[in-house]
Formats: sequence, C-alpha cells, structure tokens
Amino acid sequence: MPVLAAFIDTQNVNILIFKSYDEYYLYNFPYVYTKEVFSASYSETEFYRSVFEYYCKQHKLKLSDCDVVVSGFLEPPKLELPLKYYVSVFDVIRRISGFYPILVNNYSIFTPQGFYCWNSTDQNMTSGEMIEAEEENFYANMAIYPHLIASDLSTQSDIDQNIMSLLGGSKLRIPDNMPLTFCGSRFTHENMIPELNYMMILNLIQHEGVFDIRIDKYNSSILFALLNIYDSNIHLEPVPEKEGTVISTFNSLECMVKSEIGTSQLVQLEKNRIFVLPVGSNERPEILLKSHNIDTKELKVSGGKVGLIFDTREVRGTQLDDFKVFNSGIKSFSSALGI
Repeated sequence: MPVLAAFIDTQNVNILIFKSYDEYYLYNFPYVYTKEVFSASYSETEFYRSVFEYYCKQHKLKLSDCDVVVSGFLEPPKLELPLKYYVSVFDVIRRISGFYPILVNNYSIFTPQGFYCWNSTDQNMTSGEMIEAEEENFYANMAIYPHLIASDLSTQSDIDQNIMSLLGGSKLRIPDNMPLTFCGSRFTHENMIPELNYMMILNLIQHEGVFDIRIDKYNSSILFALLNIYDSNIHLEPVPEKEGTVISTFNSLECMVKSEIGTSQLVQLEKNRIFVLPVGSNERPEILLKSHNIDTKELKVSGGKVGLIFDTREVRGTQLDDFKVFNSGIKSFSSALGI
C-alpha cells in the first residue's frame, strides 16, 4: 500500500509519497496552517487533508489509498484523519543514521544531543539588545504568516544572529566522523538567500576540524526515518545535497589540496578569514592541513555544490563583529555559486 509521510515544520510542510523503492517522490509545500490566515476557509484538519490530497492526485492516488504517517515540530497537529502513525520529531531525529542531522528553523536549533528554542513573540531575542522597529515588525508578521521569508540580506542575517544567540555560550556537539546534514525550514525554503545558508552553517560549526556538509532541502532524512519507524522493513537512503567540506580552524592555516588528476594548489590563510575553493561534487581531492591548534591532517575530502570552505575565524556566532570578514565570506560564496 502506498504511504504518504508528512513532516509539518514551523514554516512549511515536507511530503513523501512512497510507492516502492524505485518510485517515491519528495515535495516542499511552502505554508503551514495558521488560524489568522486560513480559519475563514479551512479548519486545520481540512487544510492538511487538502494538502495531502493535492500531492496524492499528482500520482493518481486518493488519500484513502495511502497509509498516512505524520510528524511535526515539536509535535504534529492533532488531525482528524485516519493516521497510521503520529510521532514527535524528537523521536524521529534520533532514528536518523548515516548522517548527523542539525535541524534549524527561525525558532530553534535541534540535534540528537541538544535542543535550543525561543518564542517568536519575545522582545529580547538579541542577548538583551533592543531590536529595530523594522525587525520587530517582521517578527510580528512572521508569528501570523510563518511562511514569510526575508527578502534582503540584512534582515535574514539579523534573524540568523538571533537563532545563533540561542546557544548562549554553548557549542553544538557535532561529530567529525559522519556527514553533517542541515535540515529544517531554515534550509528547505527555496527562496532563502543561499550565501547566508553557508554563513549559518559556518557559525554552527564552532569546533576545529574537517566536516563533510550537506543540505537536506526536502528533509528527506526526517521523512525516511519516519517511514522506517512506521515500517521497519523500509530503509531508504536520505538524499541531502553535497555542499562540500568545511575546514575549520581558529588560527592561520596552510593546506595543500591535491586533485585526483595530480594537480596541486596551496591555500594559505591568516586568522579570521573565510575562503572558498570550488571543487565539484564528484571530486575527492586529498588535503594536507597544517594549523597551529590542531594536529597535521592528511585525508581525502568531498567536493560539492560549493567545494572546500576554509574558515579561520576565532569567534563565530551571535555578532557580526567584523563586517569585512562577513562581507568577504558572502562574496566568496556568491563567486563559488556563480551568483
């Protein structure tokens, strides 16, 4: 029997239509139900039934033809539908294997080892600093229209700073022996400013080391884990997009990058710099990394949509203390992406 799996996040809905290992489909629906916007036309159950039915029709299915399984952030809404399974994202995220998920939305940062959250109506979102009237208005609108996306770099970078402030003095505990998969509505909205996605990733990686990074723009890791919870015989491999490799130090570095065809390039960076070296998704260069604070590393790394990302900033996270470094990073990512 076909399965419709849905993850209802804070800003959008991710849908999986599963027919077989050879036939399944992933979708992003860019809205979630809010009473202020939709109650005149739909109840919450009617809204999500309509969304689910729409995607079923794309494959000549009726909703009644499918087993429906739902997760949500933090809990899925109570829907008056014949659900086969209903589970919190807390339970789902711990079932993801092969990747280390870092779920981010405008209200929280969530990993298998930690959860940091704030209320969108809280006025003290920047460690005690007053927020500007324009930013305050954006947050007020976002509480009513959660699908809103900041259209300018300044507003989104302010939002990202507020998200990072959730960590306080803490650092995310992240492994360096498996790919880091960045998911959640912060990374699944197609209209998000892509350069800021990568700056956000760099700020979240507050450790020295070499990290394989992916962006899961359909939250496939969550949907596939949800499907596996429902039917333990179904094992699908998540499909996050390879972005590249982050090489993170808190001091100057020297890194020899040797391609698979034998060409070499030496990257030398001073402290507090960001640099992007384009390397394709199918390439596996070898690097020899030297930096003051870490042991010499010699290993093969992955290319990706961006390539090799070098970050030698000592302080990362809540404040844009050095706009020169921030702007340099934005330009490096723009150049690598061809924007």
